[in-house]
Amino acid sequence: MKTALLIAAAYCTIASAQKLNGRWDGSITVEMVKVPLQLQMTAEGSAVSASWVNGDRRTASIKGSFADGALRIEFASGKLEARFNETVFKGTYALNGKAYSLEAAPYCSCSYEGEAGPDVSGLWTFDDGAATVTLRRQGEDTYATLRRGADEIGPLGGRFDGLQFSLHYFDGVRAMVLELEPNKDGTLAAMLEEPGKSQRKAIATKRSPAK
Repeated sequence: MKTALLIAAAYCTIASAQKLNGRWDGSITVEMVKVPLQLQMTAEGSAVSASWVNGDRRTASIKGSFADGALRIEFASGKLEARFNETVFKGTYALNGKAYSLEAAPYCSCSYEGEAGPDVSGLWTFDDGAATVTLRRQGEDTYATLRRGADEIGPLGGRFDGLQFSLHYFDGVRAMVLELEPNKDGTLAAMLEEPGKSQRKAIATKRSPAK
């Protein structure tokens, strides 16, 4: 009887773990900034591997496990610990001695992700000259790479919600949200949020192609 119960429990764990396979969409709140995120997971038995997804960039885990509804995934930079209840997982992501709240649910094609919106591909310069952003279209998605001197972050990805592009980035270490609203004069009204920094607003102007 005891053996049968152990086998049944192991089977249930494996069956639940298999539900982790695939894409998960959610958000993490870091220093008062709520950042959308995408996580790709693969489960084999009680072992779990995962990657933070940002466009074509992946940040892979070192190791992970799932047992009794507890999900634990370690990355080089931090550790995710969450409880899984068949449809969603909620928990924390530990980074630099702090724990940030995180939750995610399985990706569903039925969910509204926004639309492609106008094509704003190209190189754009912020009006204060402190940053540039390169935008590109891939399918329905728009991706951005932000450069400030030698610092570069991206790709931030997202779609158009009917008013503005809402782009985001989270790789386990860095987090950013960038909103871009097309203006009638051809510029973009930009709003940038980063954990631990003041919200920044700027006007972005598209550079003309070099002749």
